[in-house]
Amino acid sequence: AHYVASWHAAPLLFKSDNAALINISSPGGQSYHFSSSYGAGKAGLDRLTADMAIELEPKNIPAVVIYPGSVATEFIQDAAKEREMDLSQAQTPLLVGRAVAALLATDNHMERTGTIQWVEDLVEEFDLYDENGSRPTVRYADRAHK
Repeated sequence: AHYVASWHAAPLLFKSDNAALINISSPGGQSYHFSSSYGAGKAGLDRLTADMAIELEPKNIPAVVIYPGSVATEFIQDAAKEREMDLSQAQTPLLVGRAVAALLATDNHMERTGTIQWVEDLVEEFDLYDENGSRPTVRYADRAHK
């Protein structure tokens, strides 16, 4: 699905002066999280983005993977109620959006093409805060594996 969406988006990206391909993935592409199918999908998305970065570079279009931490989407909030999950350290979708917007506002986003950018690192770099005033500074994967 990501490949098909990217293929359809490419002509639009080519027409823009400030375009970028941003894919939201997860550390599940690098280590076990949830299930083998989840990990395979995330690893595939990470690789797709890295390869597309090579192909899009001549057009000056960066392709970047974003790794948010645990994000309190409506789906996750509903699941948390049923499973008594602690979402006190979770990010909101707004923070992920703020991190992407800050990344794209830089003059050097081509330098990051083909890379994985952690939301927590972008929060630090661009001095961002979540809608509730919180500021995650420890990567979710680092927190989850300790």
